Amino acid sequence: SFFASGDPVSFAKALQHALAQEGPKPVSAKAEAVLSWDSAIDRLIDFAEVRVLSGNLSRPSEARSSRLAYELHKGIQTDTPGLSELLKDATLKNRPSWQKWFETWTNSGSSAQVLKQIRKFMRLQGRDVV
Repeated sequence: SFFASGDPVSFAKALQHALAQEGPKPVSAKAEAVLSWDSAIDRLIDFAEVRVLSGNLSRPSEARSSRLAYELHKGIQTDTPGLSELLKDATLKNRPSWQKWFETWTNSGSSAQVLKQIRKFMRLQGRDVV
């Protein structure tokens, strides 16, 4: 029988009732195997396993598309660091490093004068001015 939460008298009665019982009934060998730790661990591993969409492979890295994605990522990181920075900035929604550089450049003395002359020339040509 159950006891009422916070009621020590009903807890004592429920405990006495439980101790007076014969004990648990034996379970079958099949049920014992299902309830064992080894079986529980096997189930946990089976459910935690990553399934690969491209087939029945034991590891995701065995998929050809996964190896291609890794090689592409590695190539971008090592062979084209500028592109790598651009992609990182876009992914992290940061201002791109080229934009930071351009802002610094446009605010410097000599480049500001050059841009002023370019804008003046573009206005004379009837073009949109940036």
